[in-house]
Amino acid sequence: MRSSSRKRHVLGRPALLSLLLVAVVQTGPAHASAAGGGVPSTFRAATSTSWGQQVFVTGDAEALGAWDPALALPLDAAAYPTWSGETALPAGTAVQYKYFIRNPDGSVIWEEGLNRTLTPWADSPVTTTDRFRFSSDTPASGTAPTCVTSSSGWRYTFVRNDCGTPYELQVIYRDGSESGCRHVAPGSEATFPGYGTRANHPVAIHHC
Repeated sequence: MRSSSRKRHVLGRPALLSLLLVAVVQTGPAHASAAGGGVPSTFRAATSTSWGQQVFVTGDAEALGAWDPALALPLDAAAYPTWSGETALPAGTAVQYKYFIRNPDGSVIWEEGLNRTLTPWADSPVTTTDRFRFSSDTPASGTAPTCVTSSSGWRYTFVRNDCGTPYELQVIYRDGSESGCRHVAPGSEATFPGYGTRANHPVAIHHC
């Protein structure tokens, strides 16, 4: 915001402070996004719960509590049985995460299986669509576990399944689009489209 030279000399201290506060509010979010530390990320997990139970998500990012259940992101049950919550995650960094249920007595029930992984990219909000895993082989539970890995170039994305079970997998890209589904056997690799000339990078690998 700019003031003319004629107006500047008549602004008192309160007016100047107001202008500065407005500038901070307007430029703060843009600065955070540019710094790569504030990609809007929504976590959605479907699960049935009992009265008094609460669902949380935690992970290796500070915004998710750095694996400390006491600092985990609480999810809201407004769209029950889907629980959801929002935070901001660093751009371009793979984030591992996992859900858990906190009982009224403070004890927790961790979902089974390996951690899940997503990679937010700047200016591309991320939304997960997961199902709480009460068993390690819960089918179609959303974001693939960490035993499914990927590497990507502009032409191809290679997805490898190092889990002990076959999966139907697809690539989720930063613009929200999805690849087709492919059957990937244990110890095998499948080829999907890459990120292309527009840098439409993969953000996660999902079960179909």
